[in-house]
Amino acid sequence: MKCPVCGEELPLLSKVCPVCGYVADSGDGVSPRAEEIIMSLEEKLSDIKKLPLPTFGQSFKTAMVYISPVLAVLCLVFALLSAAGLFWILAGLFLILFVVFLVLKLTSKSYGKKKIEFEEELKIAKRYFGKNREVSREIENFVAEMNEIESRRSSLSRKNIIIWIAVAAVFVALLCVLIFALK
Repeated sequence: MKCPVCGEELPLLSKVCPVCGYVADSGDGVSPRAEEIIMSLEEKLSDIKKLPLPTFGQSFKTAMVYISPVLAVLCLVFALLSAAGLFWILAGLFLILFVVFLVLKLTSKSYGKKKIEFEEELKIAKRYFGKNREVSREIENFVAEMNEIESRRSSLSRKNIIIWIAVAAVFVALLCVLIFALK
């Protein structure tokens, strides 16, 4: 929209004309849609920042959804092969852990889903308001912040993989020692 005083184009996210200083009220052509999109992007980015980082503990919770039923089945097999009641108790415990970790996984907020929502909103902002300098600047800031978040999460994920490899190596080493000790 144009400034009614000097005819200069009004920035989408500003109510003040950059040339003459005219202050527009809400009905003078300031696009609430651009403001809504910027606010929505800020909210989505804020939600992403609030998500837990991919720590070893978080990856352990995710892994337990897969590990606990396997351990439960193993304990059931040992319980059927031996007369030890301990394996029945352990099988039940691992099944309970499986349910707990499955519920945690299903109720947790997913980084991937939040990132997709942010990217979809970003596309809308670029499509409708990408030619506006002010909106473009905001979009660039959002993209830079998202890149920083993505970089940090990737770095932490790589560290988690290294930790899991170390845990697996220690587990295999202990298993080999047990096998050779039983011979």
